[in-house]
This record gives sequence, structure tokens and C-alpha cells, in this order.
Amino acid sequence: MDLYIIRHGDPDYDNDTLTEYGWKQAEALGKRLLKEGIDYIYSSPLGRAKDTAKPLADILGKNILIQPWAQEIGPLYIPNPEFLSDECIDKGFRWYEAERFKGMPYAQIEERIHAGIDSILGSHGYERKNDKYIPHIPSNIKIALFCHGNMSPILFAHLFNVPVNKIMAQAVMYTTGITAFHFNNEEATLPVCTMFNERSHLKKHPDPNVDKIPQV
Repeated sequence: MDLYIIRHGDPDYDNDTLTEYGWKQAEALGKRLLKEGIDYIYSSPLGRAKDTAKPLADILGKNILIQPWAQEIGPLYIPNPEFLSDECIDKGFRWYEAERFKGMPYAQIEERIHAGIDSILGSHGYERKNDKYIPHIPSNIKIALFCHGNMSPILFAHLFNVPVNKIMAQAVMYTTGITAFHFNNEEATLPVCTMFNERSHLKKHPDPNVDKIPQV
């Protein structure tokens, strides 16, 4: 099984859709993903994610399956030097219990997103157990999830089995970037990252904001 995690196109935040450039990105992305043979299309309920998924869904004649848990999570996860304080690092996966972040809803947010992605994977036969996935129904299906810049590091950290505060300091998701994970059909499998933030589909539409770290 293969999971493709895609950030939405260049956003028009005021109207929760895409800019003119964002629509060009989405069209190019749809053609790019057509080569992957996507079987299921999932999306955040927010307009900019659904609009990015639409060209692919139209090409394939597939429905977009809305996942409320995949919506953006606001400014809490904007990269922050304090995420890498000695206290946060020492607390590992419970980094948010550091004094600086007490009372903030990081634990609830991460639990919701972990449960959401594991629900999708579980519905396709891959159960998470002891940080690995058990393929009860081995398959070669391909799943695309259209989501957002701030919540995607939580997905990556969950799949890599590392604290999210470290991933946030190392991983930047640009608009329409594709990150893919492959799940082997073995007794127990760890997902293997086969591409990260891949944007070859934008060669004809270079991104003027490519040097800007995305915020949401």
C-alpha cells in the first residue's frame, strides 16, 4: 500500500480557496498523480484542500472523501525555537509537557490526527500496533490525502515514530508538495518514505514563494 500526503495549492485564505496560481498548481498536480494510479482520494474539509484535490478527482471520476480531523490546526505548530529546548527534547514524545507549553492543547491535537490517519489505514487493512502496521488485508492500493502545512508534520512524526517537535524543525511542506510512504505486505511493517515534498509537476509553473516557509 502507498500513502501520498499532499499540501494544498497556493491559498486564497480570505475565501478559503486557491489563488489563480494555486489552480494551475492543482491542475499540474492532478496530471502528476494520475501516473501514480490513485485508488482513494481523502481531503481536509477546508476549501483550499478540497479544491486542490478536485482536478485529480475529476480526471479519475472519483469522489473526494472528507476527513474532518485533517483540517488545519492554526498557529500552534508554526516552527518555534522553543520546541527544541533541552526540556522539550528530554521529554521526548511528551515534549508539550515542558513548562512553556503546559495548558496548551498539543496532546489532544496530536491524538486526534494520529487517530484519524490510523482510521484510514485501518479501513484499508493496516492496523497500527506497537508503532508498526499489521497488514491484515495486504494490498497494493494507493491513497492520496490532501491536507495542510501545519498539521502534516504531525502525520510525518507519527509515521516515522519520532517526536513531532523535531520534525517541525526539519520538514517544510511547500504548496502541492507530495510526500509518499510505502507499506510492505509483511507480517509487521514500518512505512518507508519514498518521496518527500516532491514537486516536479511545477516545472512549467515555478513557485514564486518557494523560498518562504509555509505557515498554514
